[in-house]
Amino acid sequence: MWDIVRDSSFGQCLRIMSSRRLAKYPEERANFELPAGYLESCSRLALRSPIIESNVDPETVPQEKDDLAGATVIAWTSRPSIHWIVSMVGIALSMCGVFIITQCMFIYLPFTYPRYAGSLFAANGFARRLLAGASILFSEPMFGGIKVSGGVTLLASFSVLGIGGMFALYFFGAALRKRSRFFGM
Repeated sequence: MWDIVRDSSFGQCLRIMSSRRLAKYPEERANFELPAGYLESCSRLALRSPIIESNVDPETVPQEKDDLAGATVIAWTSRPSIHWIVSMVGIALSMCGVFIITQCMFIYLPFTYPRYAGSLFAANGFARRLLAGASILFSEPMFGGIKVSGGVTLLASFSVLGIGGMFALYFFGAALRKRSRFFGM
């Protein structure tokens, strides 16, 4: 129960106001130790590439296509002459694809480099927030210049690059990990 309170907004405010003295995570306590053999077993798991790459299996490509199809529906149905529910169906379809792809990547990251999982999640969160903040700068000129249909179609076409990235990770992920200086640490 305490874990739920600690992870809530109230618990996080309590942690900040107490300078992280209250509501500590287990790993923040002085007597915390990783279970024996944890890092070694994670490194052995990282060597068996089919287990890791199965998280970005090409079977997830249909979800990427959901994202692409949903964005295309949004792009070409968001005008006053078409009922708003059609665009909402496109948003729902797109968000289902985005959710599944994001969850697959969140599973892939800690298995890749288990010792640096926290840093990987932090960098991922920072990059996503940086992109979201930067989107404010280019979205108004883009949608003003090429309208909603062209702007969303342009953004949907970028998701095609995501399909190529998933195939690259699936087929070359093990080789890329072996070349990394962080692998096996």
